[in-house]
Amino acid sequence: MTEVSQPQSPRVRIAPRGHNSSVKIEKNRPAMIETAPEEKGMDEIINPPSPQSPEELANKAINTLDIEGITIQNSKPIVAIIHNKRYQAMTIGMMDVAKQCDAAARAVLAKVGSMKEEASISLKYNDLEQKLTAAQNDYDQLKLRWDQVISNAEKNKIKELETLQKENEKELADLDSTFNGDPPPSFKKLSPKIVELRHTIYVTGKSGNLKEASRLKQMLEEMIEQEKAQNREEWKAVFHIERDELEKSLDQKYQLRIEQLDRDLIKMNRYRDRELLRAQRSIDHLQEKLDKLVNEPLDDSPRIPRAPQTARVPRRNMFFKNKSSSIIIPKRGAISKPSTPRTPRKRANYASN
Repeated sequence: MTEVSQPQSPRVRIAPRGHNSSVKIEKNRPAMIETAPEEKGMDEIINPPSPQSPEELANKAINTLDIEGITIQNSKPIVAIIHNKRYQAMTIGMMDVAKQCDAAARAVLAKVGSMKEEASISLKYNDLEQKLTAAQNDYDQLKLRWDQVISNAEKNKIKELETLQKENEKELADLDSTFNGDPPPSFKKLSPKIVELRHTIYVTGKSGNLKEASRLKQMLEEMIEQEKAQNREEWKAVFHIERDELEKSLDQKYQLRIEQLDRDLIKMNRYRDRELLRAQRSIDHLQEKLDKLVNEPLDDSPRIPRAPQTARVPRRNMFFKNKSSSIIIPKRGAISKPSTPRTPRKRANYASN
């Protein structure tokens, strides 16, 4: 593997404590900090390693495919540097270095893509978890509210039916009180026979036949008592008919009210079940999306985006290498001149002739 050269800065070598420490500056040598094993952790705490620059991270990725230290924030300049080095390597014909740059770019982009995907999944998971918790709370509140509404409706049903029953009983009691009194005037009217008998008694008394008048008077009283009893029975029969009709009407009204209240309760329960089912479907949908997000495997081979315009590799047939030097010369005719727009010819206006 060919390493990409980079300018080396002077390195400082520090001798361990307990010796005659002398600082030496050595050029073009890797950095070495010799520290006693027991003091290494303390030195790292006091003098933490400085973050590497994008140039250093890019070179490390190209040379060793080590992508440690690359984050989403610093990935763009690193990828740009790698593409630029790839472009330079392709330009001068160093295909091995270009392949190393390709591998490094793929590794960096794969890591960045995985990090972005994990971050996106984490955000989606948190968002779905919050929505799921809110949906479950909404379901519980909705169920509690509907249970309260239905419970109040059932209590109101019992209370309303009790009130209606009392009203019906009062109406029947008022009707019974009218029967205990005198019958209506229509049931007090005497028959024509009694009127005629009274007239006969009057005429007989005027004629001086008192014995016959007394007998007729006794007969009149018996007839009046019989007619009163008969009228009473007729009134009783009519009253029972009216009372039965009223009681039947009140019972029908009571049953209709029960049916109406039951229909209202059934409708409430239907609405409750429908809304709870809709809320439960929302919970199931969110839970399904959450489970799918948790169980879905990560894509380890993300697509590598196209290189930016400044770092694209030139076409192979656009250049040739001079044998006497390492200068890359464009081929003749490879870069075409911009074409000049043609001037359109004027069309003859035959209509004017």
